[in-house]
Amino acid sequence: MDNKGKPRPKKALVRGIYNVNPKRIFELTHKDNSVRCEFLIEHLVARDDMDTIFNDLNQAVEANEKVQLILDFSHVSNISSVFIGELMALTSRTHTTLCTIELINVNDQVYEILVLTYIDKYIPIQRCKNRHANPVSKLAAKRSRKNAKKQDSVFQKIKSLALKPFGQ
Repeated sequence: MDNKGKPRPKKALVRGIYNVNPKRIFELTHKDNSVRCEFLIEHLVARDDMDTIFNDLNQAVEANEKVQLILDFSHVSNISSVFIGELMALTSRTHTTLCTIELINVNDQVYEILVLTYIDKYIPIQRCKNRHANPVSKLAAKRSRKNAKKQDSVFQKIKSLALKPFGQ
Protein backbone atom coordinates (compact mmCIF):
# COMPACT_ATOMS: atom_id res chain seq x y z
CA MET A 1 0.00 0.00 0.00
CA ASP A 2 1.19 3.52 -0.74
CA ASN A 3 0.76 6.53 1.53
CA LYS A 4 -2.74 7.21 0.10
CA GLY A 5 -4.00 3.73 0.97
CA LYS A 6 -4.09 2.51 -2.64
CA PRO A 7 -2.49 -0.80 -3.56
CA ARG A 8 0.81 -0.40 -5.38
CA PRO A 9 1.19 -2.08 -8.75
CA LYS A 10 3.44 -5.09 -8.64
CA LYS A 11 6.86 -4.66 -10.18
CA ALA A 12 7.71 -6.03 -13.59
CA LEU A 13 9.21 -9.50 -13.52
CA VAL A 14 11.15 -11.00 -16.38
CA ARG A 15 9.77 -14.50 -16.00
CA GLY A 16 7.45 -13.81 -13.10
CA ILE A 17 3.81 -14.42 -12.58
CA TYR A 18 2.39 -10.94 -12.86
CA ASN A 19 3.44 -7.72 -14.58
CA VAL A 20 1.48 -4.45 -14.36
CA ASN A 21 2.42 -1.50 -16.49
CA PRO A 22 2.90 1.60 -14.29
CA LYS A 23 0.74 3.72 -16.63
CA ARG A 24 -2.07 1.15 -16.27
CA ILE A 25 -2.23 0.57 -20.02
CA PHE A 26 -2.12 -3.21 -19.80
CA GLU A 27 -1.49 -6.17 -17.50
CA LEU A 28 0.67 -9.14 -18.39
CA THR A 29 0.00 -12.43 -16.67
CA HIS A 30 2.55 -15.22 -17.10
CA LYS A 31 1.37 -18.77 -16.54
CA ASP A 32 3.40 -21.77 -17.67
CA ASN A 33 4.00 -21.23 -21.39
CA SER A 34 1.28 -18.64 -21.93
CA VAL A 35 1.33 -14.88 -21.58
CA ARG A 36 -1.97 -13.07 -21.28
CA CYS A 37 -2.03 -9.35 -22.07
CA GLU A 38 -5.18 -7.55 -20.97
CA PHE A 39 -5.48 -4.05 -22.35
CA LEU A 40 -6.87 -1.69 -19.71
CA ILE A 41 -7.50 1.38 -21.86
CA GLU A 42 -10.32 1.98 -24.31
CA HIS A 43 -8.34 3.54 -27.16
CA LEU A 44 -5.15 1.87 -28.35
CA VAL A 45 -3.97 4.80 -30.45
CA ALA A 46 -1.04 6.60 -28.75
CA ARG A 47 2.40 5.83 -30.17
CA ASP A 48 4.05 5.80 -26.72
CA ASP A 49 1.50 3.27 -25.49
CA MET A 50 2.15 1.03 -28.49
CA ASP A 51 5.90 1.12 -27.89
CA THR A 52 5.40 0.17 -24.24
CA ILE A 53 2.98 -2.66 -24.99
CA PHE A 54 4.89 -4.23 -27.85
CA ASN A 55 8.28 -3.92 -26.17
CA ASP A 56 7.00 -6.13 -23.36
CA LEU A 57 5.28 -8.55 -25.76
CA ASN A 58 8.41 -8.83 -27.92
CA GLN A 59 10.46 -9.59 -24.80
CA ALA A 60 8.01 -12.34 -23.89
CA VAL A 61 8.37 -13.87 -27.36
CA GLU A 62 12.18 -13.68 -27.27
CA ALA A 63 12.41 -15.09 -23.73
CA ASN A 64 10.33 -18.21 -24.41
CA GLU A 65 10.57 -20.62 -27.31
CA LYS A 66 6.98 -21.79 -27.56
CA VAL A 67 4.94 -19.16 -25.75
CA GLN A 68 1.26 -18.63 -26.41
CA LEU A 69 0.32 -14.92 -26.46
CA ILE A 70 -3.29 -14.14 -25.60
CA LEU A 71 -4.33 -10.53 -26.16
CA ASP A 72 -7.55 -9.60 -24.33
CA PHE A 73 -9.50 -6.73 -25.94
CA SER A 74 -12.40 -6.67 -23.45
CA HIS A 75 -11.87 -2.96 -22.62
CA VAL A 76 -10.82 -1.79 -26.10
CA SER A 77 -13.19 0.03 -28.44
CA ASN A 78 -10.72 1.61 -30.88
CA ILE A 79 -7.36 0.67 -32.38
CA SER A 80 -5.02 2.68 -34.58
CA SER A 81 -3.10 1.85 -37.73
CA VAL A 82 0.06 1.95 -35.60
CA PHE A 83 -1.38 -0.82 -33.42
CA ILE A 84 -2.23 -2.88 -36.51
CA GLY A 85 1.32 -2.49 -37.85
CA GLU A 86 2.87 -3.46 -34.52
CA LEU A 87 0.51 -6.44 -34.27
CA MET A 88 1.52 -7.68 -37.72
CA ALA A 89 5.23 -7.29 -36.84
CA LEU A 90 4.65 -9.25 -33.61
CA THR A 91 2.79 -11.92 -35.58
CA SER A 92 5.69 -12.38 -37.98
CA ARG A 93 8.07 -12.72 -34.99
CA THR A 94 5.84 -15.35 -33.40
CA HIS A 95 5.83 -17.41 -36.60
CA THR A 96 9.63 -17.49 -36.73
CA THR A 97 9.91 -18.57 -33.06
CA LEU A 98 7.13 -21.20 -33.08
CA CYS A 99 5.02 -19.05 -30.75
CA THR A 100 1.28 -18.57 -31.19
CA ILE A 101 -0.87 -15.49 -30.82
CA GLU A 102 -4.62 -15.20 -30.25
CA LEU A 103 -6.98 -12.24 -29.84
CA ILE A 104 -9.94 -12.67 -27.48
CA ASN A 105 -12.97 -10.63 -26.38
CA VAL A 106 -12.87 -8.48 -29.52
CA ASN A 107 -15.93 -6.25 -29.92
CA ASP A 108 -17.71 -5.65 -33.24
CA GLN A 109 -16.02 -2.35 -34.06
CA VAL A 110 -12.47 -3.63 -33.55
CA TYR A 111 -13.37 -6.92 -35.26
CA GLU A 112 -14.47 -5.07 -38.39
CA ILE A 113 -11.13 -3.23 -38.52
CA LEU A 114 -9.20 -6.48 -38.07
CA VAL A 115 -11.21 -8.19 -40.83
CA LEU A 116 -10.83 -5.23 -43.23
CA THR A 117 -7.05 -5.38 -42.76
CA TYR A 118 -7.02 -9.19 -43.24
CA ILE A 119 -5.50 -9.84 -39.83
CA ASP A 120 -8.10 -12.54 -39.24
CA LYS A 121 -6.31 -14.60 -41.93
CA TYR A 122 -3.15 -14.76 -39.80
CA ILE A 123 -4.35 -14.58 -36.19
CA PRO A 124 -7.27 -16.44 -34.58
CA ILE A 125 -9.85 -13.95 -33.26
CA GLN A 126 -12.52 -14.68 -30.68
CA ARG A 127 -15.29 -12.13 -30.52
CA CYS A 128 -16.97 -11.04 -27.27
CA LYS A 129 -19.16 -13.76 -25.85
CA ASN A 130 -21.84 -11.27 -24.84
CA ARG A 131 -21.50 -8.85 -27.73
CA HIS A 132 -24.99 -7.45 -27.24
CA ALA A 133 -24.15 -6.25 -23.72
CA ASN A 134 -21.07 -4.45 -24.99
CA PRO A 135 -21.82 -0.68 -25.16
CA VAL A 136 -19.87 -0.29 -28.40
CA SER A 137 -21.85 -3.09 -30.05
CA LYS A 138 -25.12 -1.61 -28.80
CA LEU A 139 -24.22 1.75 -30.28
CA ALA A 140 -23.25 0.17 -33.60
CA ALA A 141 -26.55 -1.76 -33.72
CA LYS A 142 -28.53 1.38 -32.92
CA ARG A 143 -26.71 3.31 -35.66
CA SER A 144 -27.31 0.58 -38.21
CA ARG A 145 -31.05 0.50 -37.42
CA LYS A 146 -31.20 4.27 -37.72
CA ASN A 147 -29.33 4.19 -41.04
CA ALA A 148 -31.62 1.43 -42.34
CA LYS A 149 -34.67 3.60 -41.59
CA LYS A 150 -33.08 6.54 -43.41
CA GLN A 151 -32.29 4.36 -46.42
CA ASP A 152 -35.86 3.05 -46.53
CA SER A 153 -37.27 6.58 -46.56
CA VAL A 154 -34.82 7.63 -49.30
CA PHE A 155 -35.76 4.59 -51.40
CA GLN A 156 -39.46 5.39 -50.95
CA LYS A 157 -38.90 8.96 -52.17
CA ILE A 158 -36.91 7.75 -55.18
CA LYS A 159 -39.55 5.15 -55.98
CA SER A 160 -42.37 7.69 -55.78
CA LEU A 161 -40.45 10.09 -58.04
CA ALA A 162 -39.71 7.32 -60.53
CA LEU A 163 -43.36 6.27 -60.78
CA LYS A 164 -44.66 9.80 -61.45
CA PRO A 165 -45.27 10.65 -65.06
CA PHE A 166 -42.57 12.88 -66.53
CA GLY A 167 -43.23 16.62 -66.19
CA GLN A 168 -45.68 16.50 -63.29
